[in-house]
Amino acid sequence: MRFIGIHFLLLVLGAIPNLTAAQQAAPSSGKKAERQSEANNAPPVVPENWRVLDDLKSGLEPGVPAVVQTDEQPDFVRQLVRVQWRVNDPIELWITRPKVTGKVPVVLYLYSYSDSNDRFHDNGWCKRATADGFAAVGFAAAVTDYRFRWRPLKQWFVSELTESLGSSVHDVQLILNYLADRGDFDMSRVGMFGMGSGASIAILAAHADPRIKTLDLLDPWGDWPDWLKDSPEVPASERSKYLAPEFLKSVAPLDPVAYLPSLKLGAFACNRH
Repeated sequence: MRFIGIHFLLLVLGAIPNLTAAQQAAPSSGKKAERQSEANNAPPVVPENWRVLDDLKSGLEPGVPAVVQTDEQPDFVRQLVRVQWRVNDPIELWITRPKVTGKVPVVLYLYSYSDSNDRFHDNGWCKRATADGFAAVGFAAAVTDYRFRWRPLKQWFVSELTESLGSSVHDVQLILNYLADRGDFDMSRVGMFGMGSGASIAILAAHADPRIKTLDLLDPWGDWPDWLKDSPEVPASERSKYLAPEFLKSVAPLDPVAYLPSLKLGAFACNRH
């Protein structure tokens, strides 16, 4: 089944006494033993469960969000907020609110893996996105842009497809939790725009989180055996490993095509380049 696209609005300097070497040896050894004991008794680290779309407990520990900057314009107020629930993976949220009173509906924007966050701090884009009274929240998917800069060069969105999709679906839900906690958004009116890989993530996220009422998608990826075989996004030199049965089996639980029939949405728009 070939997938067609979809479009919408929708992070004491310990002053140690001068002791002789003999005096230092015993405490140091004791502390080492204590640390070793604590390590042995520590609960096992549970890895993130990428294949279960609504599992927000495995490997995810939300920290305190940090407002990095605020920029007030004539028509809107834009904030850069850093959130984090994984080690070494802070997420930059660009939150733009129209200058209106009360709670406003919100649209999440997630572009494809090759896009950057640049548009989210462009005044023209922000003005257009909020012109109808909607807040706009933009972010980058997992294994995308700044979120994979320190990875080995051989790793990219498709090579780590299970992580890329699964982590990003969890991100969407935790971002919605943060927006709900803020108290300035109408969480009964949440939409999501996605393009390319972002559109695929939006479909999966809408299945996992019923707070998403509307989807507007453009050129989503899906039907993995078919897409991986023909997509120009996949380099010819790498294609064979993504068509291997092991790889296809690993991404099968994250195929957007499988979730489309079960989506319960107020509005669903579909477009293709």
